Amino acid sequence: MITQAGTPEEVFHKPLNSEIAKFVGLENIIGGTVTKTEEGLATILTHGKEVEAVSTEELGSQVFISIHPDDITLHSGPGIEKSKTSARNCIIGTVTVTTLSGPFVLVTLDCGFPLKVIVTRRSVEDIGIQPGKEMQACFKASAVHVMKS
Repeated sequence: MITQAGTPEEVFHKPLNSEIAKFVGLENIIGGTVTKTEEGLATILTHGKEVEAVSTEELGSQVFISIHPDDITLHSGPGIEKSKTSARNCIIGTVTVTTLSGPFVLVTLDCGFPLKVIVTRRSVEDIGIQPGKEMQACFKASAVHVMKS
């Protein structure tokens, strides 16, 4: 049975639901509830954290969000505070695992939910990414894809 038709780009970047997202290999698929909507921006509560996304989902809707690991940037520093950035979302988490993959490293953060981020090996060295270190993960509201649950 076909559940979504479209170009590979459409299916990969805008899956219709969490099952399709899992099928195309998206690693960050997180459930939540829309708690606020304003001017095309939705606030989604997930595991005690608020994530802002471009969405027209209604208040109270149960949804899944997906964020591509390469759409997330990591920041570190003493007393991490929300970075001054255009990214609407900055979540603090602790590095749990780093996995080498060619010139890249897949970093898994525990933010109350697992969040996977792709960075270069150079970034790992430059900002000292290692298990146990607290990091700030930032991403734009436009990088969050919202799907009905």
